[in-house]
Amino acid sequence: MISVLVIAGTFLLRNPGEDSETAIDSARPAEPTASASIDPTQRARRARPAPSDGTATSVPDAGDAVAADFPGLGEPNGISGEGRNYSLTEHTMTIQLSSPNPLGLVAYLIPASTENPRGKAVVEARTWSLTTTVYGKPKYGAVYVQAGYDGRPATCVITIDGKVTERRSTKGPYGAMWCLG
Repeated sequence: MISVLVIAGTFLLRNPGEDSETAIDSARPAEPTASASIDPTQRARRARPAPSDGTATSVPDAGDAVAADFPGLGEPNGISGEGRNYSLTEHTMTIQLSSPNPLGLVAYLIPASTENPRGKAVVEARTWSLTTTVYGKPKYGAVYVQAGYDGRPATCVITIDGKVTERRSTKGPYGAMWCLG
């Protein structure tokens, strides 16, 4: 008796005119028409039917668009293809400061160095130097120095791999400068 009531209730509560094929078709998303615009990333992700001859099809990878937008970066991690490893070039940077007077405050900022990225010192001597390993392309870092009250110049020389890239001197009393190399 209960099963008869369940079956009868199903037929009575059903929407009039709805059959199973119509319900399934209305649940499917509509296929885009030729005039509809599709985002290229959505097009690349949409599934494609297998060809009738049984061969596999290739679907464009969304990473292809990323690599095309940034050609110098190569392929990002996690995207299929041949792997690459890019490393920054290693260089030796030497900073040399000298003055006829004690140097006083010296400050440096070398973001391209993992050993000595920044620092400061009060130098009582007439010379000071720092050698560190830097990576990438120039300009690797900067150093600050100031002359004394008598205006005698403080001199800065920066070398990269033994080649002088910056040579400067302060001018006048308390003359200050940043050397960039």
